[in-house]
Amino acid sequence: MFPKDTSIIVQEFLKTACETTKKFEKKYILFFDETPVWFDMPRNSTLDFRGVREVRIRTTGNDKLRFTVVLGFTASGHKLPPMVIFKLKKVPKRVYPRDIIVAATTSGSINGDLMLSTYISKVIRARLDGFFKTKGVIFVDCHGSHIHDDVIKALNTEDLEVIKIPSGTTSVLQPPDVSVNKPFKISYELVCKWVSEVWKEIGQDLLIKSFDVTGLTLNPNGSEDLKMSSRLQAIVENRLEDAIVEESSEDEPIEDEEINCDGSDEEINIDKFIKEISNSGFDGETSNDEIDERNSDTNLMNKLDFSISYARFY
Repeated sequence: MFPKDTSIIVQEFLKTACETTKKFEKKYILFFDETPVWFDMPRNSTLDFRGVREVRIRTTGNDKLRFTVVLGFTASGHKLPPMVIFKLKKVPKRVYPRDIIVAATTSGSINGDLMLSTYISKVIRARLDGFFKTKGVIFVDCHGSHIHDDVIKALNTEDLEVIKIPSGTTSVLQPPDVSVNKPFKISYELVCKWVSEVWKEIGQDLLIKSFDVTGLTLNPNGSEDLKMSSRLQAIVENRLEDAIVEESSEDEPIEDEEINCDGSDEEINIDKFIKEISNSGFDGETSNDEIDERNSDTNLMNKLDFSISYARFY
């Protein structure tokens, strides 16, 4: 549900944002955000014989254990090194891929200290011409760790102008993130390798399009407004009911540690971008013996693999 003044807020924000982004080449326009990934993300459906009254559900026991992946990229499609944050006191001593940053926090998510000590120095500076502190612009949501005064100052020191996405509008203004979901039970080093490989597979066109559908890099004269997502167009045109109808077809929003940019304490729910693509491996002609075999914990764990979910544009 959008507030009544959402249309005005979005229009004013896009006008300001586009006037700013048109001053920079797209390779100097950045965005980053984090997404939680659970070690076990069980499906919402089960398979059994018709007429069975009770269906036993087995999990790996890791459905409440998670880590965080922070992904950053530019409006030109250039990818920043991904960062993986484990819910630990310190990073396990393992051999990790060189192209990702591995960190640990007691919460398993990013915080202000990690932003200052690691993300800005090792990831933001890895942007194109970042070593020379080339001027650019970076979009951030209202997550507390993103808009802390010290973080803003540090980003400004990197010659980056910070633009805050208004609270409650991330579902239409924040470039979609990439998530990787499927049940797995795996070692820390392999998780990092997995994230590294998936991030490499994400197409440049998808990253570029994510800035277009959120309207952040379009021509401020309105000539490119058709590139916006249908939901964002509805909000800009003050057709909030149409935007809400489309929103209702999505997954339920998940709670995040976002705070209002206006300083109020009202809790904000961020719309869930993660759309899971299931790959059960069931071909429709499985024999009873094979079904029994798949119900075995041992065989189930042996059959676990990876799948890639791409953010869906609206």
